[in-house]
Amino acid sequence: MAYAWQVLIDGEDAAGITLSGAQISYGRSTVWEQPRPGYCYLQLLTPDAVPSIADDFPDLAPGAFGAKSGFSDTYVNDYYGVVSKLVVGAPVKVTASTPTGFTDAYVDNYGNGDTLTRFTGRITAIDYEPGEAAVTVVDASEALTRVDLKEWQRPGESDHYRVGAIAKAAGVTIQVDGQDTTNLLPDDQPTTVTAWAALQKIAQDCGAVVYVDRDGVIHYSCWDDKGKARTIPGEAVILDSLRMSSELGSVVNQVTVEYGAKDTEGKQPQVLLSDEESVTAYGVMDKRFTTRLADEADARTMAGQIVKQAARPAWSMPEATVTFLRATDPVISSVAPLEVQDQVLIGPMPSAAPFLDYQALVLGYSETLDPNDWQMTLHLSPQEYVP
Repeated sequence: MAYAWQVLIDGEDAAGITLSGAQISYGRSTVWEQPRPGYCYLQLLTPDAVPSIADDFPDLAPGAFGAKSGFSDTYVNDYYGVVSKLVVGAPVKVTASTPTGFTDAYVDNYGNGDTLTRFTGRITAIDYEPGEAAVTVVDASEALTRVDLKEWQRPGESDHYRVGAIAKAAGVTIQVDGQDTTNLLPDDQPTTVTAWAALQKIAQDCGAVVYVDRDGVIHYSCWDDKGKARTIPGEAVILDSLRMSSELGSVVNQVTVEYGAKDTEGKQPQVLLSDEESVTAYGVMDKRFTTRLADEADARTMAGQIVKQAARPAWSMPEATVTFLRATDPVISSVAPLEVQDQVLIGPMPSAAPFLDYQALVLGYSETLDPNDWQMTLHLSPQEYVP
């Protein structure tokens, strides 16, 4: 069954004036970094290219033909007597749905149709040139980069409590996924930091991941959160994207984690764990982490997890591009909703590949919604690099 795009800008569907659908990007590209804010790019036709837009999309194309522009900004939202919804700060939701699965502001599903949210955010920039307006939409993390936690101080506490304190201070809700808790040192020196930077630092120190999902929900995913498991048939993946490598440079067989309060010389205690068999085989391949962890046990757990996952060369397939034009409806319904931190099993691989199936963690993805195509490129962890 064919899927149709909706680009809802403050509730008005602008899909009919998009030039090339939507370009969406989420997450991260390596296991050593935190996800970046998700964004979506839209290109919209304006009345100076097609005069009828002013009549067909009155809420998104202000003014009669001859209006100077096809958009408005946060300060002046009335051009030639017509109010536009295409403004900086306006909410945007991009979905793909079957004919009976469309959405509106109140009801998410009608009949037995399928509605798949692709992106939720708000407009942060509008760039106009004659004939079109380029719209940049960013997810909920963007707002947190603008929230300063002034004179920020916290007692020693678990990461869950500190994430909750940040959420309260920023006026948002953050969903914690996973059960593992990690104790953090006090933040006893008053400082000013953005809410997003504070969250990313906690996640980095605790082996967690902070990200925003397709519906605009902020997640703090603990290291024991396994996400959802999804299977992607090999025939749904574009063959040219299946580039694999195994490199000695990816090995980490000795890990040092600094933790706890500093001594009089400004040094933290540290734990050092190594895989002696790997060190003997490949030499020392070390990595050091400076953290705000309070307890030796948590530092040891962090080091142990990294050594366990990275002590030996692993096959890596950094990207895999799924084309939904080749996929069945059940596959689309199962795979298209995947999120950062989900696990995927892709296969079978081509007959000459070094393995039959590829199991990995979804680090992020880029998605193209085009009138003639729908593709999603997954950014993947090394083989079997899963919690």
